[in-house]
Amino acid sequence: MKIGFSSLFKLPDKLLIPVFAGLAAGSLAGVAVIALPNTYASLGRVLPPTKNLGPLGNLASLANNLGVEMLSAAGADSGEATYVEILESHWLRERLLAQTFHFKVQRWRLGPAETRDCSLFQFLDEPNEDRALGRLDRAIQVAQDLKTRSVSIRVETTSPELSQAIVKSCIGLLDTFLQERGQTSGGNKAEFTRQRLEESRLNEQEAETALLRFTETNKLYLTSLDPSVRLQGMRLENNLRIKNQLTGMHILAHEQALLEEKNNVPVLNILDNGNYPYEKSGPPRLAWTVLAALFGGGLGLAYACRARLRIAFGIQTGFRR
Repeated sequence: MKIGFSSLFKLPDKLLIPVFAGLAAGSLAGVAVIALPNTYASLGRVLPPTKNLGPLGNLASLANNLGVEMLSAAGADSGEATYVEILESHWLRERLLAQTFHFKVQRWRLGPAETRDCSLFQFLDEPNEDRALGRLDRAIQVAQDLKTRSVSIRVETTSPELSQAIVKSCIGLLDTFLQERGQTSGGNKAEFTRQRLEESRLNEQEAETALLRFTETNKLYLTSLDPSVRLQGMRLENNLRIKNQLTGMHILAHEQALLEEKNNVPVLNILDNGNYPYEKSGPPRLAWTVLAALFGGGLGLAYACRARLRIAFGIQTGFRR
């Protein structure tokens, strides 16, 4: 006798099993997830400084705006990738763990809010820094938008104040890194030009001293009858003139390096400095409860129809009892 799948579910007397199984699974899941604390996500966005990319860079920007990806030498030097690497670096994450935050948090869903004033490493309550960094990496998500060139930082924790504070700290540490790197790059050039200026001034003083000593014994060397005296005096004058010109060039180079030291420091454009999340971002209690109820109901239905399922699958696969 061949039994079709359409007749397996015409069992009104056995529908109570999957219904009760689904209700039981959904109730247990609801009780379990209601005790979980809420999570709150804060979002911050920064925009790298716009640089003059030239004709090729402008063409690449136009192509990206039209939805066409174009790689170029100008695009390879964009600041978005650098910002993402800094925000995801251990340098920044380790400083976040060491920072002290003041916030309120609930240990569990129905518990009272506690005021905490501790470092992020203490709040995570991990045995070592590696595990704390792993949890922090899961809590912080960094992404970049190729069309708008913005870099977003999303932080999700069990405290809305802490999520917002971490976003602001990430942006602050990013700005600090950019300032220090810009000052270091410009400062190295300014220091080099300063040393060259000091050397040029010493050489200028030596040339002045040599000419002064020569003129003390040869005051009228320009009208001297000795050609060697006139030639030596002219050489000393020319040497001093060259040293004066070099000193002037090094003064201009040093002043330009000082200006570049200040101008090369990138300006961080902050679009969103981290919003205060009033609404929770998780956990999805209703979805988990519904899925648990459906899973329990499916198991209950399979249990209620186990005999007919065995017969049906046995006939379909060619086995006989």
